[in-house]
Amino acid sequence: MHCAASTAIGTTKEAELKNVFLKASVNGTLSILRSIKNLAPQVKHVVLTSSIAAMAKGDISKVDPSTVLTNESWNDITWEKAEKETDQLIVYAASKAIAERSAWNFVKNEKVNFKFTTVNPGLVLGPQLIDEEAEKGHFNSSNLWVIDAVQKVNLSNTSFQVMPVFGIVDVKDVVNFHIFAIEKKSLTGWRLLLQAGPFIPTQTILKSLNANVPQLNGKIAKGDPSKSLDPNMIPKIDISNVLKAAGDYKMTPIDKTFKALFEQYVKHHTLNVSP
Repeated sequence: MHCAASTAIGTTKEAELKNVFLKASVNGTLSILRSIKNLAPQVKHVVLTSSIAAMAKGDISKVDPSTVLTNESWNDITWEKAEKETDQLIVYAASKAIAERSAWNFVKNEKVNFKFTTVNPGLVLGPQLIDEEAEKGHFNSSNLWVIDAVQKVNLSNTSFQVMPVFGIVDVKDVVNFHIFAIEKKSLTGWRLLLQAGPFIPTQTILKSLNANVPQLNGKIAKGDPSKSLDPNMIPKIDISNVLKAAGDYKMTPIDKTFKALFEQYVKHHTLNVSP
């Protein structure tokens, strides 16, 4: 089940943060779990779509670069601290963490009759399943975030594009791990952190698109592809145990994900990049 937290980041008034993010995520998750316990005894396994945000602090730029995120990591923010926050990205991340903790506590304390697993992806990208929806401009928030990041860099910009920093996972991998969570007993009860590599800057996206999507040549910025982030300046990700438990699964390369997404987008739309 996917109880999506609000992604109305930047458009929500401070006074509404608690209701829009925290209460909606936690109450929605627990409501479904209670309903399954009380009304659906035939359900044998519940897979919750959580997020890497439940494992890492909302502001990745403030995470200690020596940190290594694994499937055992937790964003340790409390409800009380989250209520006082005004940074909406941090409150969003808190809502994912607190909702997932609440789910695990419910499963433990209520002695439920179903098995429980969570899938914790990074930023989920990939083409829309239904091409007609892409034609209408109906892309999910994560895709739009990346598309917008590319459009914000002026065509003439030749500087290294540091921000924003993303952790990417292909939507097909996320789908596969939801299936694996039920079919593979080795993954029962796990928190399945998914990411196809380290956190990356916008520059990595521009470099990938310029190299792999010919129809974008000259239509998007190049930035400075000769430079890259110092790997000692960003948190590390280790999902080796998750991949091994899933049968030595290979994650989709991010270049393939970017290519599929942007080829679908430019098939129907024009990127709006300033000179």
